[in-house]
Amino acid sequence: MSCRILGIVGSPRHKSSTEVLVNQALEAARVTGDIETEIITLAGKRVLPCIGCYKCVEKKSLCIFKDKDCLGEIYEKWLQADGIIIGSPVYHLSITGVLKNVLDRLGEGIWSLRATSAIDSGWFGKVGGVITQGMATFGGQEYTAQYLVNHLLLMNCLVVPAEFLTVPGVVGSFKGNRVYEPGKIAEYDETAVKNARIMGKRVAEITKIVKVGTKQLKEQLPAEYSSYVLTKEGAEKILAIGKNGK
Repeated sequence: MSCRILGIVGSPRHKSSTEVLVNQALEAARVTGDIETEIITLAGKRVLPCIGCYKCVEKKSLCIFKDKDCLGEIYEKWLQADGIIIGSPVYHLSITGVLKNVLDRLGEGIWSLRATSAIDSGWFGKVGGVITQGMATFGGQEYTAQYLVNHLLLMNCLVVPAEFLTVPGVVGSFKGNRVYEPGKIAEYDETAVKNARIMGKRVAEITKIVKVGTKQLKEQLPAEYSSYVLTKEGAEKILAIGKNGK
């Protein structure tokens, strides 16, 4: 059974160290077999902030502005994925602004469908992992990782940490070097690359367990475990609600 894992790179830099780590995780996921991967990089993309207009609730729809920027594409890829790996550099002890805009509108749009009973289940069964990259060894990575973990939990996803870590995600650092060269994380922090690969492998393995287990136990589990995003048809149903507003 093939599974699909989506990587989201929240760095506004092209070819960033965060992108390197997410790619390493996705490569390790593919090696486990029967895994399709895709990556979204936010560098150079325009993403509007959520303005709290509640039109998504009024119209029982995904964000009504999703076709004004790249969010429509992100909704589609996120909904159709079985696993999610999100990476962000540390910006002021948190995630980047462009990634925050994405997560705000992603979460609010899907929440509106649940809140208005446009969909009758909020359980997506996705497996997630988080990656963060900072300047110093202790440069806010813990806060950034926890923020991303909280996002995944709010989206009813299952969070998988890399092994043997004290932070609930992969942590990279320039290790105090004064020259911050994008994309050179392997030269600064080999351990982060190793842990990213462990993360990708574990996300892939748990994703397979969830998807196969849900199929095998379909008759014994509540319908919410096998509806919507755990099937291609379910994802398309949500996207159709977002397009049609009904």
